[in-house]
Amino acid sequence: MIVFVALAIPFQLTAQQTRYTVTSLGTLGGNNSFAQGINNRGEVVGVAETPDTDPNCDCPIIHAFLWNKGILHDLGTLGGVTAGRAWPGSTPKAKWSGLPKLRP
Repeated sequence: MIVFVALAIPFQLTAQQTRYTVTSLGTLGGNNSFAQGINNRGEVVGVAETPDTDPNCDCPIIHAFLWNKGILHDLGTLGGVTAGRAWPGSTPKAKWSGLPKLRP
């Protein structure tokens, strides 16, 4: 038992440093964008302000986006003024899911 402990000491694991890259996703013409999810393919979804103003609240119109391979894609809305949220799908076949925000 003493031999085992003596041999195990030189084989201690060293902590590995986490590696990551910070990337600016850009905007859809407004001032801010907010990432809300990323999948294992490196696709990012979220919401971003557009340069247009919502007449109902005097605030920026927000659209959902998909960022893929360096390109920010405006996913628009489903007929409302502002988008809700988008996030990675929960299964391999569901790439993305979302929650639209509709106004009458």
